[in-house]
Amino acid sequence: MDWRIQALSEQREKPIISIVIPVYNVDMFLRKALQSVADQTFQNYEAIIVDDGSTDRCPEIIAKYVRKYSNFKSVRQENAGLSAARNTGLRLAQGEFIAFMDSDDYIAPLYLQRLYESAKKHRADMVCCSYYRYNAVTHELRPAQFRKAPGIYTPKEMIRALILDMGIKGFIWNKLWRRTLFTEHHITFPTMCFEDISVCQRGFYFSNRIAVIGDPLYFYVQH
Repeated sequence: MDWRIQALSEQREKPIISIVIPVYNVDMFLRKALQSVADQTFQNYEAIIVDDGSTDRCPEIIAKYVRKYSNFKSVRQENAGLSAARNTGLRLAQGEFIAFMDSDDYIAPLYLQRLYESAKKHRADMVCCSYYRYNAVTHELRPAQFRKAPGIYTPKEMIRALILDMGIKGFIWNKLWRRTLFTEHHITFPTMCFEDISVCQRGFYFSNRIAVIGDPLYFYVQH
């Protein structure tokens, strides 16, 4: 095969988005989480599931989804904590963009599509969306207070909003990130409380521009 044709073929096979899902002992919620990923309208993605040493039925559930969906991949490691699991997923990611999802949450079918379309339209390195809070006990679903208006923002504007708690939270999971933010600036998740705020600040700082869309596309499950 001509090397140029082979290179083009390999390029096409690479996913556009890698979604990293750390897992630890959440078998009651994991099926719903993984199914919401499988049901995405945007299909050019890879799901990287990092089992951080689960001792419940999570490995069995993960194995079923990996067998069923060719773009689902999994790796198991000894329990090392959330940050270590996310860092493992980062090392394995191949996509142009990266999304993060907690394994007890779930996402709307348009989650990846809307974030990616906004990133391409505005040439943004990061895209943030609003989200719902879902109470797994009372089944109450409430939209979060997301006070930052939809639009395009500079790094300085977003960092200021984050520090002053002006409607932009430091969550890792309601955002789409260009992967080079991590690879070119050596961003990893530290082992500390509120590790996502640390990563968000650096991500904002190194972005050329950040897009905000108002639609709630992520479901943050509280239990």
